[in-house]
Parts: sequence; C-alpha cells; structure tokens
Amino acid sequence: MDKSFDLVKYNVTRNVFIFTCSAMFILALENFITDGSNFITALIAVIFSGSVLIYLLKSKSYYIPAIIAIILAFGLNFSNLLRASNFENYIDLFWLINLSLFAYFTLGKIIGHIYLFVNLSSVLIITIMSKMGVINLVPASNVYDVNAYIDLIFNVVICTLFFGYLVSQFLKQTENAKNETVKSNLELQKQYNEKSIMLKEIHHRVKNNLQVITSLLR
Repeated sequence: MDKSFDLVKYNVTRNVFIFTCSAMFILALENFITDGSNFITALIAVIFSGSVLIYLLKSKSYYIPAIIAIILAFGLNFSNLLRASNFENYIDLFWLINLSLFAYFTLGKIIGHIYLFVNLSSVLIITIMSKMGVINLVPASNVYDVNAYIDLIFNVVICTLFFGYLVSQFLKQTENAKNETVKSNLELQKQYNEKSIMLKEIHHRVKNNLQVITSLLR
C-alpha cells in the first residue's frame, strides 16, 4: 500500500513538473510577444522546472523535487505579491491554494500545514505593510491593458487545470483506499468463515471421538 502510494506521489510530482514547465513556457512566450510583465518570472519557472524534472526522472525520487517545487513556488508567489495587481492578487491566492494542496498530497500533513501557514502569513504581512505604507509595491500595469486580461485568463486556465488534476488524484486515492479496505474486509471475512468451518469440524470430530471412548468404556 505504501509503495503504491509512493508511486502515485512520484507520478503526480512528475506530471506537475511537466505541466508546469509546459504552461510556464507558453506563458513566457505569450509575455515575450505581448511585452508582458511576467516574462522574467515565467522564464525562471521554466528553467527551474525543467532542471528539477530532469533530476526527478534520473533519480526516480519525488521527495527532493517536491521540496524544491514548493520552495521555488513560494519564492515566485512572494515576488508576485510585492507587485501591485490589477486584480487584487486573486491569481496569487489561487496558486497558493494549489501549491498547498500539492504539498499536502506529496509531502504529508505536517509540511502541508507549515507551507499553508507560511504562505498565508506572507500574504497577510505584505498586505498589512503595504496598506500602512511601510513598503511600496511595484506599480501595476494599466488596468485597461488587453495583455493584462490575457495574462489573467491564461493563469486562471492553468490554475483551474492544476487544481482539477490534484483534486482528481485525491479522489482517486480515496477511492483506491476505500477499495483496499473493502477488499481487506472481504479477505478477513473469508478467513473468519474458513476458521469457523474448521472449528465446527474439529468440534464434530472431538464429539465423535468422545462418543467412541464412552462406548468403549461402557
């Protein structure tokens, strides 16, 4: 059971890196063509995602790549929070949810709790400090800029696909665990029935032997 779940975590991590690398490449290309503000961020994501994906495929281990993924994602998300957004950082919050879900799935409950807490704390601290004027956010692009809306739509599509994939894996593993439990219960019931039949047979034989002994004594 554990080995099969580790294999699932490996596959999920590999698929997430393939998806992220492909999506960030398209995003970088789109920002390059439209002179968008997320070109550098997307390009960094492509380089790191590709490098970690190569390491993942060679090492056949998901744990270290998953750690690198959430650290890199936190850095990129944090840098985006330091820039003013035309859309109130909704996409950053959506990414935060997705990445926390990924951390829970691949690295466990404890790391997932810590990662979610750190991300939420960073959002809260940056928001409060910017509202108080302690820090100045990088100005946002023109709210009427078509490229900003294209970037928003592209990020929403990526986040939605990412979220749907992780949720489907959660549901799949839940269903597998349920099936394993049912299978285990059926196996236990089968063993119980077999032992009950054996005990009845032993009891019947003992009873017959006692009757034989009683007859001989008489």
